[in-house]
Amino acid sequence: MRNIIGIDPGKTGGVAIIYDHMVETEVHPTPETFKERAELLKAHDGGWETIAFIEQVHSIPGTSAKSNFTFGGEYYSWLAILETLGISFETVTPATWQKVMLEGKPKRPDTKKLNILIKEEPCNSPFIKQKKDLLARHKKAIKEYAYTTAHRLYPSVSFLATDRCSVPHDGMVDALLIAEYGRRTAG
Repeated sequence: MRNIIGIDPGKTGGVAIIYDHMVETEVHPTPETFKERAELLKAHDGGWETIAFIEQVHSIPGTSAKSNFTFGGEYYSWLAILETLGISFETVTPATWQKVMLEGKPKRPDTKKLNILIKEEPCNSPFIKQKKDLLARHKKAIKEYAYTTAHRLYPSVSFLATDRCSVPHDGMVDALLIAEYGRRTAG
């Protein structure tokens, strides 16, 4: 028996812990401080074998250098905390865990025709907005599919960050799906 931790890094990410020995699960939004993050993971050790799965991140083209720097900092802070606490971990790309956990998810829209039209009319092209809208709708559909999948697997888990929230927290949803991916694939 073991504890499996799933981490969606980032300030709006989340942490999920699946306790195999208790058939219990909990999810949290990413704690504000590094100390709170370490305390959360340390408090749930309990002497059981623990393995963490953390979503591997990289810079995102089109975002600011500051944003990429902050995102990378969040990711590496989690790695440092896991290393310091002696928790073994594996990094997993979004495509890898989503292929297993979100089988049947909506396909990414084909934007090749829009790309050609944007190249023909690059300055203030109305097709740029059309492409962004199309990709934003796809991203929203993926998030909704992820929530539906997580809720189907864990119907008793609340994905609301606080009692006042009415919308599921994307980071908590993804963290639980990452942990479930780890539970299914870890040896």
